[in-house]
Amino acid sequence: MKKVHQKYFFSSIKNDFSRLLAIIIIVFLGVSFLIGLMQTGPDLQKTTDRYLRNNNAFDISLVSENGFTENQKDELKDKILAINSNAKISGEMSLELDAKINSDPLYISLNYQENSDVNKLVLLDGRFPQEDNLNECVVLGDNSNTYAAEINDIIEFDNIDGRKIESKIVGKVKSVKYISKNQIISPQTSRQINSVAFFFTNFMPSNPLIPTYSSIEVNLNLESNYFNSSYKEELNDFLKKFNASIDQDDINEIIVLEREHNESIVLIKNDIDKIIKVSAIFPLFFFLITVLVSSTSLSRIVSKERFMTGSLKALGFSKAALLKKVTLYSLISSLIGIITGIIVGIFLLPYVICILYQTLYCIPNLIFGFNPVIVLSISLITLITTISIALIHELSLLKEVPAQLFLDKAPKPGKKIILERIKPLWKIIPFRFKSMFRNIFRFKKNLIMMIIGVGGSSGLLLTGFGMSDSITALTKTQYKEILKFDLIAEYKEGVDEKDSFLNDYFKEGVDVAYYSGTSINGISEYHYQLIGSKEEKINSYINLDDSLKNESVIVSKQLFDKCKMKIGEPSKFVIGSKSYELKISGTTTNYIGNYVYIGKNIMEENNISINSYLGNLNDYSEEVLDKLAKEEVIKNLFIPKRQLTLYENLLSNLSYIMLILIGLSGLLLITIEYNLVDINVSERKKEISTLKVLGYQKHELTLYIFREIFVMTLMGLSFGLLLGFLFHHFIISSLNSPGIVFGTIISPLSYLYSIILTIVFSLIVTFLLTRKINRIDMTQALKSNE
Repeated sequence: MKKVHQKYFFSSIKNDFSRLLAIIIIVFLGVSFLIGLMQTGPDLQKTTDRYLRNNNAFDISLVSENGFTENQKDELKDKILAINSNAKISGEMSLELDAKINSDPLYISLNYQENSDVNKLVLLDGRFPQEDNLNECVVLGDNSNTYAAEINDIIEFDNIDGRKIESKIVGKVKSVKYISKNQIISPQTSRQINSVAFFFTNFMPSNPLIPTYSSIEVNLNLESNYFNSSYKEELNDFLKKFNASIDQDDINEIIVLEREHNESIVLIKNDIDKIIKVSAIFPLFFFLITVLVSSTSLSRIVSKERFMTGSLKALGFSKAALLKKVTLYSLISSLIGIITGIIVGIFLLPYVICILYQTLYCIPNLIFGFNPVIVLSISLITLITTISIALIHELSLLKEVPAQLFLDKAPKPGKKIILERIKPLWKIIPFRFKSMFRNIFRFKKNLIMMIIGVGGSSGLLLTGFGMSDSITALTKTQYKEILKFDLIAEYKEGVDEKDSFLNDYFKEGVDVAYYSGTSINGISEYHYQLIGSKEEKINSYINLDDSLKNESVIVSKQLFDKCKMKIGEPSKFVIGSKSYELKISGTTTNYIGNYVYIGKNIMEENNISINSYLGNLNDYSEEVLDKLAKEEVIKNLFIPKRQLTLYENLLSNLSYIMLILIGLSGLLLITIEYNLVDINVSERKKEISTLKVLGYQKHELTLYIFREIFVMTLMGLSFGLLLGFLFHHFIISSLNSPGIVFGTIISPLSYLYSIILTIVFSLIVTFLLTRKINRIDMTQALKSNE
């Protein structure tokens, strides 16, 4: 008896191999995708934190307008060590200079530190300087946006305190302060920095270029991962004690800058946060679809075994023995999918995404993590769901006596469908389409599973394409359709409203007020820029939802929603050291940053003065921008095209990840549809064989089945487009953050791509299963079990 059961078990696996393989693939996709994306974010966080920790990245940077003398630095060092004895402190001097390499004019950031305890440099090529002077240096490497200097090149610094300095490049390094590979823009001058030179951190030049330290870099050796909330708690605890210790001292006014003030570190932190948010939503839905389809498919394989179950039951096999077969069937297919999914999810997907990140960030190879709670939870949910549903169906079969099981399950009785009740329409429908519609609604289980499977997969496709649209809106729409000017040039204090030299640069423009705001209605999380103009032509440079008029106070929608504003009511704006009560007149769409736009009358009533010029340049080039930034009267430049490049680079990783999601969704769609159609064909062998006997040709049989499949695919697609629309909006709302608002509109092309791909995948399934339909054995299928 035992051998009979084993023989039957292995023959069942052989006969159902294609469907079991499909179930394995479905489980594999769901598990690997969910575990992979859920693990990628923490792995990248752990990798980045280890890189920052191993190279003693600063936790705080102390700066002062007048810099720090040696005595002041030592005094601050003592205070810091008194609070945290494990802290590392290093004074840093930095200076931005015009220089030349190979006769090429460059703008270079020159840096040297008291020691290598903080912001340690990692040597990529060559060696570190070995002299206590400025004769040798290393330069920042591993960044395609900096000048391609080579070892042994000479940097020429001219007219520094009357000195001409030449420094030989002896090595290339990477620095934790420049973890991003984006263009480096000076926060002081708004000029593009072409290269960053470092002097050996174990030596101080005997004749330094700067008499005081520009900053004091402090690594606190905190225990918590930088990306955890506990890190912030530890840091705040230190800062509270530190601020108390310097309240009564005569040290220059100190500004404490945290890591969040380093743009490079903030970029990677925000980028990883976006991955974590996507992984918390998108793959979970993907996983639920796979579990539902795989478990239902298993249950239908079990239901197909009516005759064999009746035979084994008649031979005296116990209920436990019969349930054992079903359990093993489900267990094997699920376990293979789960185990392979775990391996790929833990190692392959995070590795691929890390490679994408290394194109934008200087991070080492990925540290692979393993979260046993997540892995075990996902594995158990998959196993329990698939096995339970299969067992429930087997138990329902075992309630019947063998004589009933030897008979095929009675077909569902025919019922009138809605189309039949519309008699004028029903009369003109050809017979082949009448039978198609009747079959579709007669086999409701097939219809429901096709709608769920195809709809869920096509919905994920549309979501992936929609996310790409949202990323495009975030960059191109913001900097090409909303902000339609080249730059804003902010004057230094005391400069008149439009200095004549601007005519040499601008072909057109308008005087504006341009100020940074820190809070609205007491909410300081959302920083913003105030732009005011006394001229209506400002509307030709900034595309607002409503034109800016004399009485206008227009705010970006995120500010309006998050800062508790109401149209027609005043809100309190804090800009610099002043506060203003401004009555809101309208809102406008904005994707990157937040803005408040005010008209002429509002400016005059609140004494808000012109301090900048906004417009388009005669000749837009890096050389012109660099020349303009050098002008004595210029305090700062805001250049939208540079921001466009920055965010395009930042979001390119997210775009690649969306492509991975689209590819996996397409593969899931093919697998699910193949599995469901395969089961559908197997359940209707007798019907298909009858049609063969009646004289249907091969192509007619194929069309008979796949007309139904195509219509069900279209029904599932309709459901999927609605689901994708809702799901896209749900994900977008979770990805938005202060100053970042993703677009919510899905382009018509994305709908078209989703429709075409779904139909193409359906045709692929048709092609794969055509041979199976044509190879059905009529004699075997029409045999009676009675």
